Amino acid sequence: MVQNRRLVTSALPYVNNLPHLGNIVGSLLGGDVFTRFSRMRGFDVTFICGTDEYGTASEISADQNNTSPKELCTKNSQKHKEVYDWFRIECDNFGRTSTPAHTAMTQKLFLEMWNNGHFEEKTELRFFCETCNMFLADRYVNGTCALCNSPHARGDQCDGCGAVLSMNEIKDTRCSTCSAPPGQRETVHLFYKLEDFQAQISEKISEYAPLWTNAAKGVAFDWQSKELHSRCISRDLKYRWGVPIPLKGYEGKVLYVWFDAPIGYITFTDEIGRGEWWTDPSTDLYEFMGKDNVFFHSVFFPALLLGTNSTYNYPKIISSTHYLMYEGGKFSKSQNRGIFGHNLLNDQIGPEGVWRFHLMKSRPEKNDSDFSWVDFAETVNAVLINTIGNFCNRVLSYIAKRMDRTLVGSNMSEEVESLVNGHLKEYIAHMERTDIRPAVQKITEISQLGNGYVQQAFAEKASPEKMKERMSTAANIVLLISRILYPITPTEATKLHQMITGSAEISLRDTFTCDLPEGHRINEPELLFKPLTNEQIINIKKLCINECPFVLKN
Repeated sequence: MVQNRRLVTSALPYVNNLPHLGNIVGSLLGGDVFTRFSRMRGFDVTFICGTDEYGTASEISADQNNTSPKELCTKNSQKHKEVYDWFRIECDNFGRTSTPAHTAMTQKLFLEMWNNGHFEEKTELRFFCETCNMFLADRYVNGTCALCNSPHARGDQCDGCGAVLSMNEIKDTRCSTCSAPPGQRETVHLFYKLEDFQAQISEKISEYAPLWTNAAKGVAFDWQSKELHSRCISRDLKYRWGVPIPLKGYEGKVLYVWFDAPIGYITFTDEIGRGEWWTDPSTDLYEFMGKDNVFFHSVFFPALLLGTNSTYNYPKIISSTHYLMYEGGKFSKSQNRGIFGHNLLNDQIGPEGVWRFHLMKSRPEKNDSDFSWVDFAETVNAVLINTIGNFCNRVLSYIAKRMDRTLVGSNMSEEVESLVNGHLKEYIAHMERTDIRPAVQKITEISQLGNGYVQQAFAEKASPEKMKERMSTAANIVLLISRILYPITPTEATKLHQMITGSAEISLRDTFTCDLPEGHRINEPELLFKPLTNEQIINIKKLCINECPFVLKN
């Protein structure tokens, strides 16, 4: 049976600010983990991401930093890339939406939709700031959400409840630039007729959403029950920082950022010569994002693509997370609450493998989860060092010191092999569903099983020959751990795999068997995970809101 190719996308991060852990855990890191897992399983995979650069968020941030939107985006895109490179988030193409190639792709698809008759023109009242002498689109408007009463409503979406808002769903409006309450003026805009695709989108949701993660399917089914209406896709922006609308009479307007941003996936895939993957039925599309982006990926973007002249793939899986909080509250740059990209670079507060593991171990898949330093300390010390690391080091050190690094024959009981395979089967099933958090738990459970398997021989005071046989057998479990650990912590897993096999090439089969032959020699072992250094602990103390759980060493 020929396997379908896999196209993996991570939601494009806004470039107006630097990323924090909450931005990374849901989309980028999850996409990288799934990509590594899929490749390890033999799939042909393309992993796409990039920075979302157009729109009001960049314009406002540029004003606040006394620079131009273009200069801000160029500077911040590089800073984003530095953080993702540190995390070893390795996209096949990490693009930018402010490029000529993206403008050309967006305008091409726009004109296909236009020529197919899926737009209508409307004259409407829009917020206008007399003080700033400009229309207020999207984030130029602040106010109170009429749906949840959050004071963090913007012109197009509420940051509190995540709802997509219309003008009449924002109360107590004010201009984000000067804080004056805006008036209203008439202006002409283009609207995309989502209602043209109500039936098709509903059918797609019914077919695909049952396989999606809980957060994604909840949002999609909610929208399936609603009547779709045309949505404004043109904007009057202060600096016209967006994709120009290629129509006569719209020279001063640009496309809505949520019109062009998801087309970025197609642009970035096309840039590396794989654009046909989007329309090839033998390609499965997997999309990773936070729950506030699900509407745009399950309804809005697919409806745009339905209006073109091609048949694009609908997402097989939308892997959406809830929110990651920080010590009981939201991440806040202004309040210095949370962990941001620059805090992590150069291993200031620990190596990337430790952070990848902890973020996937606490990934907010079923509800919001809270980052706490106490939990992080437990991950480092109890899970990585004392459970996974201890088992691997115990086995390999014994083989190195007492067996001249040379294995004897394996002899695993059917019961133990069955237990290991049970955990492995669940690990694979979880990862295939993009339920990464329970998959990480399986790694810990297999390590605990291996520890018990080794400890039993010590407790029974097995003969030297039996101990050699037991450790040789356990080395196969260590080898399995290197494989299932690889998508989560590629640096440490590759190092472990090389200790055992001498090779950095890692693959994973459906079943576990003891494959290391008698006479096989391992390489000199070294610690897989190490305690944090005093310097790292001092840096952590600066970030702690509550008492730091790490203790400086003498």
